[in-house]
Amino acid sequence: MQAIAGFSWWTAVFLSPVVREATLGNLDPVAVAVFDIPLFVVASAMAAFGVKAAAVVNTAWTGVVAVALAVHATITTEAGWGVLTMGAAAAGSLLALCLVLLGRVPTAWIVRGPFAFRPAIPRATAQTTWPQHSGKLSSFGGSSWR
Repeated sequence: MQAIAGFSWWTAVFLSPVVREATLGNLDPVAVAVFDIPLFVVASAMAAFGVKAAAVVNTAWTGVVAVALAVHATITTEAGWGVLTMGAAAAGSLLALCLVLLGRVPTAWIVRGPFAFRPAIPRATAQTTWPQHSGKLSSFGGSSWR
């Protein structure tokens, strides 16, 4: 699926100036395509057929590109749909890598750490729960509140 999406997107980038501008901004599409097509599109297709090395390459490349695009968008203030799309692609690549290497998606990882289930405090009051919930809210969304 990811290989098909990547191929479709690259086709649209070269055929449509609107798509190119909305997703790549002022980046040179040929320079990006030279690396992205083999390391993302082709590696995704190979990973879909169970090639473990291709899955690792694809996941690493997708993560690097997602971070690089986010940094570029932050510095140049040209954040576009490409940054959001690559974030989703990086998450998809990580899930696909788990499937290829482990044979499953380790869902137990989701409920560990900050997302872990914990028993409620007996006889909790507003004075004890309010600071906890405020802390959680500010750590996840506080930086975007203005």
